[in-house]
Amino acid sequence: MNVGLLVHHFYSHYTQLITERIREECGRLGYRLIIFEGREVGSTDSLLKFYNSVYQLVGPERLDGLIIAAATVVQAEGLDAAERYAEQLCIPVICIGRQVGKFPVVRTDNASGIRAMFEHLTGHGKKHIAFVTGHLSQADGFARKEEYIRLLRANGIPFDPCLIFEGDFSSLSGQHAAEAMENRIRDGRIDAVIFSNDEMAFGALTRFRKSGIRCPEDIPITGFDDSAWSHLTDPPLTTVSQNHNQLADYVMNLLVRMIHGEVVPEDSQLPVTPVIRCSCGCSEYSVTVRGKGLSEIPEENLLLTESLQSYNLELLFGMLEKILTTKGINDFAIVRFPHPLTYRNLPHFTPPENSRIVFCLAGGVRVHHEDPFKTMSILPSPVLERMKTITLIVKPLFFGNEIFGYLIAACSKETDQMVDDIRLHLSSLIKGSLLLDERIVMEHRLKEALEELRSANRRLNDLSSCDELTGLFNRRGFLQEATLHLESGLGGDHLIAYIDMDNLKTINDRYGHEEGDTAIRMVASVLSDSVRERDIVCRLGGDEFLLLVKEATPSLMQVMEDRFEQNLRRVMDLHRKPYEVSFSWGFLLAKPGDRLEETIRQADERMLVRKREKKKVKESGR
Repeated sequence: MNVGLLVHHFYSHYTQLITERIREECGRLGYRLIIFEGREVGSTDSLLKFYNSVYQLVGPERLDGLIIAAATVVQAEGLDAAERYAEQLCIPVICIGRQVGKFPVVRTDNASGIRAMFEHLTGHGKKHIAFVTGHLSQADGFARKEEYIRLLRANGIPFDPCLIFEGDFSSLSGQHAAEAMENRIRDGRIDAVIFSNDEMAFGALTRFRKSGIRCPEDIPITGFDDSAWSHLTDPPLTTVSQNHNQLADYVMNLLVRMIHGEVVPEDSQLPVTPVIRCSCGCSEYSVTVRGKGLSEIPEENLLLTESLQSYNLELLFGMLEKILTTKGINDFAIVRFPHPLTYRNLPHFTPPENSRIVFCLAGGVRVHHEDPFKTMSILPSPVLERMKTITLIVKPLFFGNEIFGYLIAACSKETDQMVDDIRLHLSSLIKGSLLLDERIVMEHRLKEALEELRSANRRLNDLSSCDELTGLFNRRGFLQEATLHLESGLGGDHLIAYIDMDNLKTINDRYGHEEGDTAIRMVASVLSDSVRERDIVCRLGGDEFLLLVKEATPSLMQVMEDRFEQNLRRVMDLHRKPYEVSFSWGFLLAKPGDRLEETIRQADERMLVRKREKKKVKESGR
């Protein structure tokens, strides 16, 4: 029997705790566990959708049941997409931490954990307790903050929004929260802190130590999770144990019952346990790492991919076999799709019917399986049966906007970082080998297909021709592509559009440069969706963009204006930002013989005229 597990970032502490116990239980029952590592289901992020391609491999062809670590895999804004995804799987599904549609969910009692920490600190006489939230789009982050607010009301303590600091469960966000509260700690406006997880508490301890704030003497703190490092911090961290073993055992028990056709509870909540140590100010302590920050504890570096440097895939696989077996990874396979696949939206991505294994180790022995197999079976049954590891992890192979397939490897927390490094390296090398193969073929056809060869050379120079923020062409890439098109003499007239954002400086000043970058990417999305794939879209830099639309007619200008406005409304409705994103444009219809630089200059002048007119209209309406 095969059980699937959907996780977000396998190497996160929460995921590893859950996975380890589920793996042990699967081993006890004689089941195989297959982990699919992606990101948030339903994410609209242009990069995350490629990670999530492995979720499309889940189905009854290989799996008997599925566990979704929904506390991290499913965020609030992606809940509808997650429900649609789960409903079409046709296998029993159970969720951890957040309910998805009609499927059973098992949760930990976040409320009682936060209540235990709050009451413990008030028992120490603390009255100004700050709270650092987790990621509020995740179920645990939201529930823990809500309980903190409820406890204030229940204890007659006025709600003070200045005592809530937003984090995202990362150590870095804990450091930022600690820095923001330092002055209030020194003047007594904050006399204790509850962190929504241990990782943020670790980061805060590092920051407090650098700024001379002592814990618990100056500020008692608590965490949540009872992670592996929590008893090694200085001081040892008072926290909440989620009883992950009990949670995983209970989830597995329910899933097995569901697989056998039994009806199980729709919503189960498991208790948590307070773990009182010293960071709250309770008892004396002595630990061997006293005086050192947690970040100073050495970690083994598993990054050993220096040998993987060949575009000759057979030579590469020989080196890969040596690296894997040396590190004790005896089960590993690379699966390639017949052709690289591209897509813009995850719902439109469908794995190919058949795939091939291009490299495989099973039980430490190289296995050759030449025949294609059904992609949804993940691996051919004879190959899977030869693998000795009961827990395998599936990771996507992609580069840029192309998905090449996936790898499946023996899974352990000790080797996962190395496997992920290999995944990244393989993706780049596969892309490079494809480009190299294309170039060799085109060189043999030089007289018949000179344009193909030039295209391949341009693709090899993509790193210097693309804008890093948006993925569009930069100025250099635009001039190269546009010049080649105009020199070809094909396509007749063309439309040049010069675009300038209207209020980027205001967004940067009011909301920060990170939101400014988001606004730039939104405009890039609007422009890309308004033209065809063969047209050329460029970000000149800052808030300026260029378009070259091939085979244009005078009537196209009005069509382009309508597309701009329609796609801009769609993007604004999708992102729901507190600021307005808009841009001004200038169009110029040019002929093949016109000088490119001159047409760009004239389009720029028309854009400036339009921008001034918009400004006058806006000012007259005040």
